[in-house]
Amino acid sequence: MSRWVLQTDGTAAPNPGRLGIGAVVSDVDSGTRIEISRDLQRKGDSNEAEIEAVIAAAIAARAAGARAVVMRCDSAVVVRELLGLTTTTAPTLAALFHTAKALLADFDDVHVELVTRLHNRDADALARSALGLVPKVPRHLRPPKKRR
Repeated sequence: MSRWVLQTDGTAAPNPGRLGIGAVVSDVDSGTRIEISRDLQRKGDSNEAEIEAVIAAAIAARAAGARAVVMRCDSAVVVRELLGLTTTTAPTLAALFHTAKALLADFDDVHVELVTRLHNRDADALARSALGLVPKVPRHLRPPKKRR
């Protein structure tokens, strides 16, 4: 059984504000790569965008025939909730997490991992691009700030 990697990210501009999602859904064995970049056409906060990206990636992976997935996300809130370490009571988020958990439960094998933004650059760039924003430059690649 091939393992698919789902890298997800969401952004709100400003936060709260317009929601954009990005995801890269990849079959490690075949090299298949699906990119998702979508403006959700609504407003909300960054946590909503993050979990919406998970939902979109899970739907795309399932449609591509994935049975085993590694979900990689740079949101600790999302990862803790998906692992069952926390439970949100915010109605909008609770409904989104319910949907995401149901989608993930349909796979034969699921691993959820918290990754750094540096290791999630492609998904971040797709989420930002959905809203017409440029990708963030990692701190270690930024020029030093000039002192006045």
